[in-house]
Amino acid sequence: ENDLFAFGNNTQSIDQYFLDRANGVPLTLFTPQGNESLSDLYAYLGNAPLPTGYNYGNYDMQSAYLGYETFIFDEQNPGDLQGTTYVSNIAGNDFYQEYNQTSTGLNGKLTINTGTQFRDDLYLGLNINSHFINYERTTLFYEENSHPDSDVNEIYYENTLRTLGTGVSLQLGAIYKLGDMFRIGAAYTSPTWYVISEETLQYLETDSNEFGPATANPNVINIFPDYQLRTPGKLTGSLAMVFGKSGLLSFDYSYKDYSNTEFDSEFGNHVFAGQNTSIENNLKAASTYRVGGEYRIENWSLRGGYRFEESPYENEEIMGNLSGYSLGFGYDFGNLELDFAYDFSEREYRQTLLQTGLEEQAFVDNHNSNYTVTLSFGI
Repeated sequence: ENDLFAFGNNTQSIDQYFLDRANGVPLTLFTPQGNESLSDLYAYLGNAPLPTGYNYGNYDMQSAYLGYETFIFDEQNPGDLQGTTYVSNIAGNDFYQEYNQTSTGLNGKLTINTGTQFRDDLYLGLNINSHFINYERTTLFYEENSHPDSDVNEIYYENTLRTLGTGVSLQLGAIYKLGDMFRIGAAYTSPTWYVISEETLQYLETDSNEFGPATANPNVINIFPDYQLRTPGKLTGSLAMVFGKSGLLSFDYSYKDYSNTEFDSEFGNHVFAGQNTSIENNLKAASTYRVGGEYRIENWSLRGGYRFEESPYENEEIMGNLSGYSLGFGYDFGNLELDFAYDFSEREYRQTLLQTGLEEQAFVDNHNSNYTVTLSFGI
């Protein structure tokens, strides 16, 4: 559950977001036929054949249509139904903007696991995981300007995305004892293979002295074909020093190549060719380092740790490195153990307001704290 709010003045309007998607679309596709309602035409555009040479998809054409209906832009030659060039009705270079993104949902995992021991020094484990996603993100964007030559003075744009998905993965691990004091470990986490379905809902509203209030609310849910997502696998190596029953020190190193993330579709690899190329060009392999320790005093256990994760982006201005620490303690009552842990991490990243047409970014300094209480029962 996450809420991100950004506001400020910008030299660029959201009009470019709609213009980018409109240019190349014949005006006749934005013109209702007969008794066709806004909702009817919006639904038709969601499945209509794309114009030759058009660089966006049906959903983008729907977004452009909402912009046309609310007077954000007009065709350069309004009488030419085959015209494909549009001009903005918004003027100026000073726009007050608010951006609010609310995300809710869950990303869960059910695990079946098994382990075995060979002699007194080798331990093996296997996890088979079933993943599930139920996620909803609503983006609210507001803009206003007071330029005297601007036909539109206020814009309110709402976009909701719902994602449902299931996936599978597995994990293999081994620990080997080098005498009484040292342990070495290795683990492999496979990629997660997801099947994902998505739905979207849009709403657009404008207001101006020229046209008055205008609302485009198609109230149509777009249901997209399922697609496949493969997340990258991970390799981990570890080393631990055990000091009898007094405590331990441990170190973990993990390697994960985020550029191996891949989208696919039953309609062929070409559907996500652009996204996959962008992933290969912008993401990279990243390492994670973790060090931790535990010290026992009679029935008390004191714990602490530090972790550092490299940015998965080639350009670290998009997302920086992550650093964090953890503290915890526990008490053993015999057949009952109570533990408390605190985990803190921080990372800086830049949030793009819209992917194209309005590429300004909000700077986010993210601090995350987790508190965990564990009660364990033994026999």
